[in-house]
Amino acid sequence: MYTEAQSFALGRKLSAFVRKREARASLTERFALYRAFMTVVVEKMGMVDDSGGVIGELSQEMFEVYVQLDRSALDMPLEILLQDLVELMMWEDYAFTDTGEPIFFGGLAAHEVPLVESILQEQRDELRGLELDYQAEEALTMLGVLYREQQMFEKFVPIAKAMGTREWQRVTAMSELAEEQGRVDLAVAVYEACLGPGLHEEFLRKKYRELKGRLGVAP
Repeated sequence: MYTEAQSFALGRKLSAFVRKREARASLTERFALYRAFMTVVVEKMGMVDDSGGVIGELSQEMFEVYVQLDRSALDMPLEILLQDLVELMMWEDYAFTDTGEPIFFGGLAAHEVPLVESILQEQRDELRGLELDYQAEEALTMLGVLYREQQMFEKFVPIAKAMGTREWQRVTAMSELAEEQGRVDLAVAVYEACLGPGLHEEFLRKKYRELKGRLGVAP
C-alpha cells in the first residue's frame, strides 16, 4: 500500500521511468510503453492513496499523449487498437481517460469515425444484453462525445432520445454546441427528444425553458 505521502514519490518514479524510455523509443515502442503504463496504474490504483492527485494527473497526461500518437504508422489492425482504446476508456474507473477522451474523439481521422461508432454501438448492445447498465451508459455517453466532437449534427436528436434524462451533461453539451453553431432548431430539438421521466428531468426541463427564453420562443 502507498500512503498519500508515498504517492508523490511514486509519481516521480513513474514519470522518470517513462521519460527515460520514451526518449530513445521508436513509435511502436512508445505505443507499448504508454499502454503498459496505463495497464499497470489502473490495476494497482487500489493500493494507492492518491488524495493528492499526482498519479491521476500523470495518468491523464500519459493518456493524452497516447491517443495522439500516429496510429497509421503501426503494423497492426486498426480495429484492434481502436477497440482496445474504447474499452480502456469505458472500463477504467479513476477518470484517467476523461481529459483525453475528447482529444481522442475529436482527433479521429475520417476513416476511423465509422469504426469507432460501430465499436461503441456493438459494445452498448452487448453490455445491455449482459445487464451491465453502468458500462452500457458509458458507451452511450461516449457516442455522444463522438458525435459532438466530430460535429455529426444529424446524430444529435436520435442519441438524445436514447439518452433520456438519466444524466444531464451529455445532453446539454450537444444542445449548447448546436446553439453555438447557430443551429438553434437543433438545440431545441435535442431537449425535446430527451425529455421524459428520469433522474434529471426537472433540471433538463429548466435548461430547455432557459434556451427557449434566450431564443425568444414561446414556452
